[in-house]
Amino acid sequence: MKPIAVALAAITLLTAGCTKTADPVAGGEKGVETDAEQRTIDIYAAIIRRLVTKDHTFGKGPTPFDRIFVVDGVSDDGGTVPFSPEVKAGILRELADLPPVRFVSDSDSVVIEKHGCAQVEGNGALITLDAISGGKEKVRVPSDLFFSCLGGLWLTYVLERDDDAWRIAGTKGGIGIS
Repeated sequence: MKPIAVALAAITLLTAGCTKTADPVAGGEKGVETDAEQRTIDIYAAIIRRLVTKDHTFGKGPTPFDRIFVVDGVSDDGGTVPFSPEVKAGILRELADLPPVRFVSDSDSVVIEKHGCAQVEGNGALITLDAISGGKEKVRVPSDLFFSCLGGLWLTYVLERDDDAWRIAGTKGGIGIS
């Protein structure tokens, strides 16, 4: 075999393990995410989907929102830690069927004053996600949804691992609706 052919064969074999593979749990292509990042993507995507499609406070109808803004990151003792580019890309991939989702570093950047009432621009909703706490099979995540004036929801979701997917199992503690 010629040296170039050997080199090409070696490169092909080495890069085969680095390409994207189908991930049936996430429902799409799994890119460069680690297992921890994929877990984070799956949990936060499940919460965002639930807030936008079911718990939006407008009854059983379809989502009333034209766009979704998600605060980029979760709070810790030192401030907000932004999501990694891989986590953001994975969440966007998982939620591609929803109204457009955009990450914002400053929630005030999408909240406007209209008729003396604070509201999310463009008939949108603003979602804030807190840190994931719990174990390997069951977690809790405080989450907020705000859209206008007194329009909002604050709760802690409980998610359970069901086979290889995360699903909302309920809530824990109080629920605030305005």
